[in-house]
Amino acid sequence: MRKIIVIGAGIGGLYAAKPLSEMGYNVTVIEARRREDLGYPWYDSVEPTTFTDVGLDVPEDAVIPKQVLNYYAPSGEGKIKQPDRAGKSLDVHREKLIRFLLSRLEPHCALRFEERVKELVIEKGAVKGVVTDKETLDADLVIDSSGLFSPCRTATPDDFLLNDPLHENDYIVAYREVYSRESTDKEPRPNVYLYPAGLMLAWCKTEPDMGGMDVFLGSYEEITSEGKAKALDFLRAHNPALGGELLSTRKECVPLRYPLGVLAADGYAVIGNAAFMTQPFCGSGIEVSLKAAMDLVSVIRELKDAPFTAEYLWKYTLLFVKRFGAYYAAQYVFRQAIEALSPEDLDFIFTSGLFDKGVVALATFDKAHIKDIDVRGFFRGFLSTWHRKDIVTTVREAFNRAVRAYLLTRTLPVKYDKTKVATWKGQYDAFMRAAAGEIRRAYLDAKK
Repeated sequence: MRKIIVIGAGIGGLYAAKPLSEMGYNVTVIEARRREDLGYPWYDSVEPTTFTDVGLDVPEDAVIPKQVLNYYAPSGEGKIKQPDRAGKSLDVHREKLIRFLLSRLEPHCALRFEERVKELVIEKGAVKGVVTDKETLDADLVIDSSGLFSPCRTATPDDFLLNDPLHENDYIVAYREVYSRESTDKEPRPNVYLYPAGLMLAWCKTEPDMGGMDVFLGSYEEITSEGKAKALDFLRAHNPALGGELLSTRKECVPLRYPLGVLAADGYAVIGNAAFMTQPFCGSGIEVSLKAAMDLVSVIRELKDAPFTAEYLWKYTLLFVKRFGAYYAAQYVFRQAIEALSPEDLDFIFTSGLFDKGVVALATFDKAHIKDIDVRGFFRGFLSTWHRKDIVTTVREAFNRAVRAYLLTRTLPVKYDKTKVATWKGQYDAFMRAAAGEIRRAYLDAKK
């Protein structure tokens, strides 16, 4: 019986473990944390058909109707409403989802908690197992679902094409907290603020399980106690329901990077945050990880008794790029444009009428709401910003680069050839890494 080891109890790895075990593989999940410490006690959004598409009957108490967010400029002015596909999107409780996925594995897989994977066993250019803090285990395939700071992926040989380092602004330091809720005349609205009080992002929305208010504070740098206090004062000024009693707190690092260009090597595949499978706009990766896991399982099913080589597993990368990768590369470029603009310019854009729900849907590739573009409103906003050369230049540069990023991503070799894959990946990484600097440079030049 061939062996598969899943490193980490991430959503994608846990999902894949069950069908792989049902296919006859000996599957072991190894997790460094205690079972009771897994998952985050908060809700994040998923698209309406996600669980149906991957065949999961998630318990009702793990999902709630999506809280549709309103995005505001740094000053708290303006409003862009988040699209809600068909009005059926969901918010899913991450901790409950993890527990549900674990419960599916009990009769099928070996679950080893409080055991840390230290390194991969690599022989003759292929992964052959793992070394934990307890023993060495052999495997025919290792699936890395260990998260953003995977110690294994970043230590792979250069010719694996997987050891991309983390750079500045590839992830944010985030506090997710629940505070008491104050009585107000009106039902509090879920609001998101860009660059408030010196942070990158903050939000405030209702928290159903504790009856409080869900607060998110995110920054590219460590958030000081003074910075947190300032951000909370800002949120309370705009959200009267946000109380002062802290009910729950959690600090995490959330990736906002473009996805890895290569997802597998001989005997090894990466999934979830370990492969940066998150939306560059918001960092949500539940849907992506589940569907990527479903695709990985489908590729392994086709392999039958064939070896787990980079060549055979290349289809996993192809499926991911087709479903998500190219879109997320373009999103990543759009995010660079938002980050290039000053808070004052963002305030101007948010209040100009340039962006409505339909335009946001276009930028985020939400096909269901592209039809909602207010063409007249868009052109009124466009005319109001036309005299702002810096903004027009930045938007034009971002749009051109986003299209090029999308097209470049989809030019990856269809048939696996290591030399061609390495050449394409070098072009992909170089283009994506240059995007932020080029957009910022265009913006500053236009301001002169």
